[in-house]
Amino acid sequence: TLSPFPAEAGHEGAHNMIQSRDVGNFTFEHPLVGKFTAAPKDLAGPVVIRLNRESDVNVFCMFALTLPQRSIDHPDNRKFGEGFVLVLNSEEFLKRIGVAVRLANLRGEARMVEYFDEEKYSGPVGSFLKSSRFKHQSEFRIVVSPGVRDFRELVVGSLEDITTPVLPLAEIDQHVDFSEEKARESGLDA
Repeated sequence: TLSPFPAEAGHEGAHNMIQSRDVGNFTFEHPLVGKFTAAPKDLAGPVVIRLNRESDVNVFCMFALTLPQRSIDHPDNRKFGEGFVLVLNSEEFLKRIGVAVRLANLRGEARMVEYFDEEKYSGPVGSFLKSSRFKHQSEFRIVVSPGVRDFRELVVGSLEDITTPVLPLAEIDQHVDFSEEKARESGLDA
């Protein structure tokens, strides 16, 4: 199930974020309110611009292990649920998602999220940039458009042949060894 960007997601789905130090005088004019101008020093934080085309998407988020590490259990990650599933063949998984997206006449994109320092960064944000305070999530996203307000379901078919059963998230480090030693043993040198 692909979710829309939640309103409380901070800078999620924003088009641009501009630090106040990078803004000249900011002027807003509206027929009911009149004209208002603020200097950069008057702004309480960055100017975040949201456009409908950026937030009109549905997003499926996954944790992606990109480097060997001793533990992947993190207290903040437990907020996402009580279980996990490993995708054992990521190439086939993405192929099946791509077929489902095309059959539904949608557009899709899948890749790793990049993280930025929200105290310093000015520039485009979009669907694949996120505050560095979430870097521990090591997030891989599948973004589908146009989006729908509620959840969007894609018919992918069974994934049993390329995934594990649902396992308890609290036991992830007991079920899976992503250490450097195991990576070397498997021929996946870091």
